[in-house]
Amino acid sequence: MKRIVAAIFVLSVLGGIFGLWWFLHDTPEKVLRDGFMAMIKLKTAKSLILDISWTDVVTRTTTGFAYAGQADLKSWTRPRALGILRLGAATAQDQNQTGDIIVESSALALRPRSVRQELRTYYEKLSNDPTDTVFLVIDRDTFLGNRGFAKAVSDGDTENLKRQASFIIPALVPIGSLTEGTEAGRPSVTASFRIDRKSIQPVLIELIKAWMKDNPTPEEYGWADMASVNLATGRFELTLDKTTRLPLRVKGTFSQLDETGKETRKISFTLAFDGHDQKVDIGIPEKSKDATQTIIQKVQSRSFLPQAKLRALPGAATTTGAAKHGAFSTSTGKMINEKETDLFEKYYEEMMKKKNQLY
Repeated sequence: MKRIVAAIFVLSVLGGIFGLWWFLHDTPEKVLRDGFMAMIKLKTAKSLILDISWTDVVTRTTTGFAYAGQADLKSWTRPRALGILRLGAATAQDQNQTGDIIVESSALALRPRSVRQELRTYYEKLSNDPTDTVFLVIDRDTFLGNRGFAKAVSDGDTENLKRQASFIIPALVPIGSLTEGTEAGRPSVTASFRIDRKSIQPVLIELIKAWMKDNPTPEEYGWADMASVNLATGRFELTLDKTTRLPLRVKGTFSQLDETGKETRKISFTLAFDGHDQKVDIGIPEKSKDATQTIIQKVQSRSFLPQAKLRALPGAATTTGAAKHGAFSTSTGKMINEKETDLFEKYYEEMMKKKNQLY
């Protein structure tokens, strides 16, 4: 009897040790699950950097865009952000365009930093401000609708979108073992992975349903199928803070294929986070001017696209009222912190320095 009790005790101890080892032992599956669940739950980021570039396989030319700044992601359908936007040159003869951008739930505000002369002249004409301090404000939904991106305006629910996004995790297939290192003095761990085509396709379809709050159209089904094929060509990495299990960076490269399966572009991206769930101060400054009517009329004259339904800022004048009175009321009445926008420029410069190391 004593031997049986002793055997049970020993097995219990060994089982406990093994269970503790398994709980504390990191695996690629754990890193991917923890990292993506933390991203889905992320409410704000004091620093968010997004860099996307694409290279034409025939011409070998590369362009893209980058954003560095703060982000409020509590609403996925109405995200808010404040920072610097860079649009890459499309040709060797062109130049990069950079400017300050504020994204509010119902409005976009823009101010140039380094842009082509014709764009600066157009800005000065609309703002009547040669000092480059006034923000031009545009109704978000109207602008997107008139530029042909009406589907970027969601009728869905954020919680449902997050719920559907969590099903992406089983579609992530680890590649190799974990890599440990340091990020800004913090211990980090990186997992490499690919995306399974058959698993990701139904997730994309459900995300479309949640975003549009409707069944996908045949065109959207086709997009989901093509997107799953493209993503399956890629290789990706997720880096976590090993202590807090918060995501630090996701990066990857994948191919864009045509209908015949031939590669047309190579797409690369980096998404980096810091200051997780810290307070952010985002708002359109009082020194701004509503330019919705002027810009939309210019777009309509070029594209003849139907006008989307207007949405006014909470507590703000409607577009018609603003046009009559020549004023724009903001939702916050606060001036942005110019020193913070300089920090965003610093984030952007650091991102560009690190880019060659990341790919």
